[in-house]
Amino acid sequence: IKVANQKRKTTKTLVEYTPRNFAKHFKIAEKSKATMVALIGENELKNGTIYIKNINTKEEINLKLEDFEK
Repeated sequence: IKVANQKRKTTKTLVEYTPRNFAKHFKIAEKSKATMVALIGENELKNGTIYIKNINTKEEINLKLEDFEK
């Protein structure tokens, strides 16, 4: 939540709390015409990372959470 609040200052941000698989989140993001998706699942939470996917280019990366916050 802290990261989302920081991103809201510079980027349109939607927070989704419903537990779903990543594919379902991507479909929702595409329908809302989002350009990026950032997800924190169980593995990301354990590793202190965040999964980011560019919807347009399909590029995927994992970042350390503190790098995403910048």
